[in-house]
Amino acid sequence: MIPMGSDELVVLFLLLLVGMIYAACGALLYKYPPKNINHFFGYRTGRAMKDQRSWDFAQVYSGKMMIYWGMVTMVLGFAVWMVFPDDIMIACIVVILQTVLIFPAIIATERKLKMMQEEPYHKYYNKY
Repeated sequence: MIPMGSDELVVLFLLLLVGMIYAACGALLYKYPPKNINHFFGYRTGRAMKDQRSWDFAQVYSGKMMIYWGMVTMVLGFAVWMVFPDDIMIACIVVILQTVLIFPAIIATERKLKMMQEEPYHKYYNKY
């Protein structure tokens, strides 16, 4: 086991935290999607809230995307930590960049919703 100081543990925690939160929220959304359209919990965009079919699809699909991108940010964070194990400034910059990785999940979900709403219902019904 590699001995670590407290600075190294703080940096590792910071670098993994964003991905862990993102993946955990995605798993929660995927496993327990909200059943009804609401303004409090779930993937809530205009396109997702258009109708119940879109809402149901968006919850599960965005949950999958959040899990995927959460894992990507954790791998990125761990790789940065291996190179800069005790540099808190680098860790803070990387955490900000990791936060930007939220947007690919939103973009992917919105694209799928747009395609789903333009195509026949049966094409996407069982694909999520």
